[in-house]
Amino acid sequence: MQRRALMKVTLEIQDNILGALIERSSATGVSTEDMLNSLLAKALEQPVHESVDLDLAIDSALVGVRMVPFGTTFLVEDIMPTGLWQTMSPGDRKSFGKNFRKRVEEAKLAVWDSRTSGNKAVYRRPQA
Repeated sequence: MQRRALMKVTLEIQDNILGALIERSSATGVSTEDMLNSLLAKALEQPVHESVDLDLAIDSALVGVRMVPFGTTFLVEDIMPTGLWQTMSPGDRKSFGKNFRKRVEEAKLAVWDSRTSGNKAVYRRPQA
């Protein structure tokens, strides 16, 4: 698995270019950040991450949570279908994480427990 480093950058962008970026992002339902990354990757001939249907991914992950033994801890990537986590862009992973936590806790399937040294969320499956 190839790890990608992320860097926060402040840029001056022409108003018309920023407007077009925001318009395209809005029209396609993709975050401005992901749209910019995709456009830059294409322009620089770099591989582009495919967008993932986050609701479908969360539904799939919730099925995985139900298979985790009660009282044990798990990472999200442990319960995802093989390869799905790796296909997500960093922006998709962040959105997924926020929505997953909300849905898994609302359903009382698991609770957030801690973070790993790599900043990955650890969840605990409560006792039955």
